[in-house]
Amino acid sequence: MNILLINPWITDFAAYDFWVKPLGLLYVGAFLRERGHTVRFIDCTDRFQDGGLTSNETDQARHYNTGKFHREVIEKPSCLKHVPRNFNRYGIPVALFEILAKNGSRPDAICVSCVMTYWYHGAQEAISIVRRIFPGVPVILGGIYATLCPDHAAAESGADVVVTESQPSMIIEAIETVGGKQGDGYITPDDFSQWPEPIWDVYDNLPSAVTMTTRGCPMRCTVCASHLLFDGFERRPVSDAALSIKKLAARGVEDIAFSDDALLLDAERYAIPLLEDLTGEGVPVRLHTPNGLHIREITSKLAGIMRQAGVKTVRLSLETTSGKRETDFSGKVTRNDFRTAADALFGVGYTTGELGAYILVGLPGQTMEEVFDTIRFSLEVGVPVKPALFSPVPGTVEFDRVVRAGMIRKDDDPVLHNNTLRSVDIWHDNPDGYKQFKQIVSGANDIVKNGGRPFKDTEFCKLFQFTVKNMIF
Repeated sequence: MNILLINPWITDFAAYDFWVKPLGLLYVGAFLRERGHTVRFIDCTDRFQDGGLTSNETDQARHYNTGKFHREVIEKPSCLKHVPRNFNRYGIPVALFEILAKNGSRPDAICVSCVMTYWYHGAQEAISIVRRIFPGVPVILGGIYATLCPDHAAAESGADVVVTESQPSMIIEAIETVGGKQGDGYITPDDFSQWPEPIWDVYDNLPSAVTMTTRGCPMRCTVCASHLLFDGFERRPVSDAALSIKKLAARGVEDIAFSDDALLLDAERYAIPLLEDLTGEGVPVRLHTPNGLHIREITSKLAGIMRQAGVKTVRLSLETTSGKRETDFSGKVTRNDFRTAADALFGVGYTTGELGAYILVGLPGQTMEEVFDTIRFSLEVGVPVKPALFSPVPGTVEFDRVVRAGMIRKDDDPVLHNNTLRSVDIWHDNPDGYKQFKQIVSGANDIVKNGGRPFKDTEFCKLFQFTVKNMIF
């Protein structure tokens, strides 16, 4: 079969390209090729489409090949009318999408993915367009949104079939059943260690990419849906994982982000030999960890090897320093763990500009004192803060708590999972409240990066405390 794969637009109040790539769909393309099918690929979030950047911003490419997407303001969904911000379509222009869709033979089936549950309007629009261009061609929807919200996806996306399976054999079976033709090639084993490389050749210009060395996560954090997407934990052989990174570097990729949920678990047996392999050959690529690292695993030895291997962006999953919540939330990090990891990273030469600690803001039942305490702790250790607004994910413990707290209803439109709504909840009487909060945190981070301690500054401390006191949870 000829199969068209589509990674649709992001539809949101805000989005930024921190090494965004549709890795799951790129793997599906590899499964289909192994099976003997022909694949065509459109990535609506590729900033380098059509031979050049499609961003409409002046600073098209920023630090380490991150950057702003092309953005167009679109109509807000009715249930978001109360949010005082523009709702946008992020990615290539619609006209370019239509040109790319028509630029090839008529497909026998079209596969569309969707990541965040609250981004489904992008998938919905892409499906509507390809239905007009290719009437009668079956459309299949998959991805995280389809898995976590299958009933909504079936009713609202416009797809003929919604696929919730994550195993290659079941994905291939679903696509071939809908398309009406079987391939004559190899069926990719479900074992992650035997998966082929993602189909990176679909990109003409690939300055950055992502890699996944592990699949799943053995942890059960109350905020995370990893185990709902794949209830297990598998790893590629170290040599294969390292080879994938080397191949990307050889084709000119400059920056690679790890998409693993549990990259550092059992580091002595996996992450350390993986990074040592890359260090030994001097692979010319910069590495990044935007998903956040398990802090407890970071020792002086591991930190040194990370530094030597070229890990440039280190994000630490601190999330909260509340003793009661930390134990309930995940049990994966204590204050002492965080201090030890920070000391190890600073000890091998990492700077404050390369480190960042994710903290969650807007958890159900979270107090302003808890947020303040977590921010203050991280800054006093010397690690800049990266506030992350909480997003309720269907099927998780925190989602059930949000429902019980009356913050959302179980059957609400998935667009209400959007984390921007937490800023409305918290600063409901001040439309600029979250912006002001971020500016103050950014100012504190700058003080830390310049070697200062913001909470030794009386005026800053008063300003911060005033802001926190005006947060309503």
